Amino acid sequence: MALLVAVFFTFSFKFKIIVDDDDANIDLFFTRIFNLRVDVDEFYKRFTQSKYREGGFSIYETMENINKMIDSIKFFKDILSYKVISDIKIVDKVQVQDSFYGSLVDVMNWTTLSFIQRYLRENMKDVKKEEYIVLDNFRENVVRVNIYCIGHIKLVNIIMIVLKNIKEMPAIIKRFI
Repeated sequence: MALLVAVFFTFSFKFKIIVDDDDANIDLFFTRIFNLRVDVDEFYKRFTQSKYREGGFSIYETMENINKMIDSIKFFKDILSYKVISDIKIVDKVQVQDSFYGSLVDVMNWTTLSFIQRYLRENMKDVKKEEYIVLDNFRENVVRVNIYCIGHIKLVNIIMIVLKNIKEMPAIIKRFI
């Protein structure tokens, strides 16, 4: 029985975030014995859509949902503190015709990427492989960012986070239902 409980606690949730030129996809995988996949981006689309207009988008309801997330920020920060990122790659693609503005955009891009790197290193448990790239002379006159991220969090850590925030859990559940 103890072996079964130990195996259960070693289960991990693997997450994969892929944002490229064609599509954005965020998936959550329950690994080890089961191969369950939860499509997080579909949940996010439902989270930002209007309850009253079918398929519609409401700024008011989106802002309301963001306020709910801000009210629950301690819980989400605790979850982030236990996540391990095994691979992250951020490619910033940009094309600016003017050389003066191009150099300003380059400085801005590298500064932004350094802020992202600092945030990940300070708030995640571990970041194993990171790669940050800024591509100049991209084919279109738009700014695009491609993100590829794979990481995981163990079930025992999620249980510890829930127990740590047990007094706030009813309020968090009530906010999102």
